[in-house]
Formats: sequence, C-alpha cells, structure tokens
Amino acid sequence: MRHIRREHNLSLDELAEKTGVSKLTLEKFERGEANPTLAMMWKIPRGLSVPLTALLVMEEQVGISRSGEGFQLVGGDGNWVIEPMFTMSTYGTTGLSRAFLEPHSQFTERHHAGSVEITMVMSGSLSILVERTEHGLNFFDSIRFHADCEHTYLNASDTPVVFHFDVDLSQPRLRNRLSAVRGQNVYFIEASEWRYF
Repeated sequence: MRHIRREHNLSLDELAEKTGVSKLTLEKFERGEANPTLAMMWKIPRGLSVPLTALLVMEEQVGISRSGEGFQLVGGDGNWVIEPMFTMSTYGTTGLSRAFLEPHSQFTERHHAGSVEITMVMSGSLSILVERTEHGLNFFDSIRFHADCEHTYLNASDTPVVFHFDVDLSQPRLRNRLSAVRGQNVYFIEASEWRYF
C-alpha cells in the first residue's frame, strides 16, 4: 500500500482524507501492524484509484488461482464470497476476481470513478441491477458496464451462483453506454436504443 500511495504522490494525510480512514490506522496497515476491516478493504483502493487486488496480489511470471485457496472477502452474513485472483499492470488498473453468491441473496457495490466492469457467469443464473435496470445472465453469459454507479448482484434461484468479474480502472466513462455479450450475439445499449451486431 505504501508503494502505491507514494507512486500516486499522496501523503498519509491526503489518503486519510480521500478514504475516510484515519492516518493512524493507515500507518498501522502500511507497517503490517493491523488488518483492515471489510469496509476499509473497499475504501483504501478507492482512495488510491486501484482495484482491491492491487493491494492483495503480488505479480509473478506464472500465477495460478485456485478456488477456496488464498485471500477471501466474506460478507458479514456469509451470503457472498469474493476471491481476488489476478491484478494486471504494474499498479493494478484491472483486477480479476471470482465470486460466489448464495441462493436468495444479493450484494451491492460501487467501484472507482471511470471504472468499467466485465462479469461472466460461470455457473447458475445471476441478475445484475445497474442504474435501476435489471440484466439477467445465465451460464457463460457476460455483461460489460460502467461500474462507478451502485450496482447489485442478485441470486433469486435455489442454487449458488459462481461468476468472475474484472474491474478496469483505465477506461474513461462514456455515459449511458452498456454492452452485453450473450453467446455469439453482441448487443450495445445506448440510452434506450438496442442495436444488434
């Protein structure tokens, strides 16, 4: 965290102001004297404008991410689990994660300004609510959307859902644009217009 903070030319005071986490607490995290809470695990990367995985994963020439091994973020009620898998680029402008969402549960989040998310369902059925519009996804369906708005993952089924998501912080936000990939068909949604390619 210290290395990334310094690369962004931020003092601890400035990072504390951007994140809402006290300077003393940030100092303890940097020295490895304390572990952040789940809420702080989201605030700190937002303040640094990097994905969470940039603070958790060290780059190697070959990396393997095995389900159930390594770092996990678990929801307070245990209905969702996120496993950061890989970070791409030097300071993590993208971060790939694996997520598990229990039956009849949901999880809401918002990413950094200008971020774009791609989500692919690996098993089960998932609905994603983006800017008050619900998008249903089935096995191997994918969706791309601007993730700096509040979005909710919904599992209304009786079985767990497994999905992968990649958050890219390097994309400028293009308002009201969303694309979804379903099998071989690609749809672009701009405002309320559908176009088939």
